[in-house]
Amino acid sequence: MKRTIIIFLALLFSLSPAAAQDEGVFERRPTDFLPLQVGNQWTYKQRYWNFAYGWRKELAPETRALFELPGYPYDNPGNPPDSLLWVERELTIEITHTEMIDGLEYFVFSQADYDWPPLPTLFWAGQKVRLSDEGVLLFRWNGQDVPLYDFNPQHPSSYSIPAYPLREDLVTKLDVWRWHMIGQRQIEFSVYPELNLPNNMQSVSGISIWVIPGYGLGCNESYYTGGDFDMGFKEIHLFYLNDLESISAIISGEVVSYKQAGRRDVNTHVQSSSWGQLKRAFRPR
Repeated sequence: MKRTIIIFLALLFSLSPAAAQDEGVFERRPTDFLPLQVGNQWTYKQRYWNFAYGWRKELAPETRALFELPGYPYDNPGNPPDSLLWVERELTIEITHTEMIDGLEYFVFSQADYDWPPLPTLFWAGQKVRLSDEGVLLFRWNGQDVPLYDFNPQHPSSYSIPAYPLREDLVTKLDVWRWHMIGQRQIEFSVYPELNLPNNMQSVSGISIWVIPGYGLGCNESYYTGGDFDMGFKEIHLFYLNDLESISAIISGEVVSYKQAGRRDVNTHVQSSSWGQLKRAFRPR
């Protein structure tokens, strides 16, 4: 297991943001990254892998609701079918219209056209968003604005979101790091939830979001590992991976491929060729 966790971390974090962050002056404006316009759309390939049922004994009860599939409780013998646990699909979302709320204009994204698999955390399908005057992208959740993505290079590169409305019983806050890729003129947000878990059941979980100027969201991936850290690497398991990688977009009526946008030149997220290695390494035997 020590070998497999190292493989996972190497694949997931090769050319980590800290290592890849170039020196120089970041000159992009927040509005450069977000083509918020009605009619703009993005197409993604989603890969959803749920390893949690194979590690029932190691999974903390407090986290089961994150990965338990409807109709397949962990307490029952047997696993859900692979058709639910290992899924690849194509998804297109679009800015369908705008909506005025309290005198402010929000751009409304369409929902996914399928119910399974679930989308990665903090993805903007079905969301109402606006970019503040300070360069912060806000999601409208539960009647209030939640400042998720701070694009302003004059603001601190690390910040916290105190209230996490999706699972307040489990997550106390989100810690966010913004990485400016000067050479590629891109931004990565690394988001780490602070989980309420027993002391001996720690976790390594996170969300990585890439945003490309003139293109928008390039990829959004979530992962979760956990185990008894007192036992060392041999007791750490990968429970969950959920990845969205853009294929193409339509921006102001023009079709733009993800490759043209420049994202594929930076090998920091889980590439398609790596998924087979991850599945073989981490799927329980």
